[in-house]
Amino acid sequence: MLKKTIHLTCDINLAGITWTPIGYYGHFFRGSFNGHNHAIIGFNRIDTSEDSDNTGLFGNVSGGTICNLAVKGTIAGDEKTGGSIILGCYNNGEVHTKDNDYVGGICGYESPDWCVICCINDGRVYGRDQIGGISGEGRPIKCLNTGVVTGRNEVGAIGGNARSDTPWCYALAYSAASLSGKEGSRAEWVTANEIISGRICYELDLDDVTYEYYGITAPLSQNIGSDPMPTFGSSAVKKSGSSYMNSEYRVTAECERGYGSIEGAGAYQKGESVTLTAKPAAGCVFDHFEVKSTDDTHDWTGFNGERYYYPTVIVKTYKEETITLTNSIDKSYTVRAVFKIFDDTPDDMKVKVKVELECTDDADGWNSNIIPGRSGRFRRRKTPLGCWRDQP
Repeated sequence: MLKKTIHLTCDINLAGITWTPIGYYGHFFRGSFNGHNHAIIGFNRIDTSEDSDNTGLFGNVSGGTICNLAVKGTIAGDEKTGGSIILGCYNNGEVHTKDNDYVGGICGYESPDWCVICCINDGRVYGRDQIGGISGEGRPIKCLNTGVVTGRNEVGAIGGNARSDTPWCYALAYSAASLSGKEGSRAEWVTANEIISGRICYELDLDDVTYEYYGITAPLSQNIGSDPMPTFGSSAVKKSGSSYMNSEYRVTAECERGYGSIEGAGAYQKGESVTLTAKPAAGCVFDHFEVKSTDDTHDWTGFNGERYYYPTVIVKTYKEETITLTNSIDKSYTVRAVFKIFDDTPDDMKVKVKVELECTDDADGWNSNIIPGRSGRFRRRKTPLGCWRDQP
């Protein structure tokens, strides 16, 4: 696909969909894909046959740009597995190969001309050789890995066979045995508390890299106290002395597109009261609010099987359609509203029915006024009141 620009305008659920990677050898993806901070969830690409190289959401990319996108699911291939510039992308899915090489949470293998910038991997990555939390082989710059990474040779929390010293990159301590599969990495181990505090978001968001050149500004953000790690679409982080804080107090609203919205989200001045109201879309009803906060005391299993602290989100639910989030705002919040499709059928009347139909194009089939029945055939006749009834 040459010089095409693709815009993702909403979240997409690919659960149950057999996916063919975008671009393959000889027919590279050469355009631009902007996810606009949306997510592709339920993504599953599992093909461990010997010819299943270059598998992922994107297969082969040459001279293209992929940015502002989150992917959640599972990817399994044979070689060069993962996602030419990849900018501002996030992975929360498991990525692995059957028994081969070049596996990365964001990108499996990159050509020497391109690099991965300002991306986050939070999924488990494993394989044999050249295994990286961000890229199996490539040039990660300003990236964060919090997923467990394991393999045999050239394995790193940031890059496996990295072509650079992985500048300005960070990895959660104990996510892998080493920061890079090669010596000389400038990446840094960090703790769960350092990620939660906003420090890493601030460091990754410094303007050493000209993000505007690629069409986005301030790609990473984090509602401190609500988002456990950097994300997209929250409030920017600034430094005040030795502490980190949001540049504004923001209430970030999350809800499934088309189901409803949250009234009251947005930016606030310190000390203002915040009231949120759920607004269901037509045909939907409100179910509950989820207000997020962070915690660094929850643990997870590191690369060596031991338990370590991990940046975790805690969710408190509210059933009221209108809530007072705070009487005096002093931090940013991330709030999700859950809506459901309206259904007024009482639960005790909901019965699961299995119906088996045999459709034919014969003269006496379903396309005629004769309906096949178990004990013969029924003819559909019109009653004096204008209704149809079936008679033998």
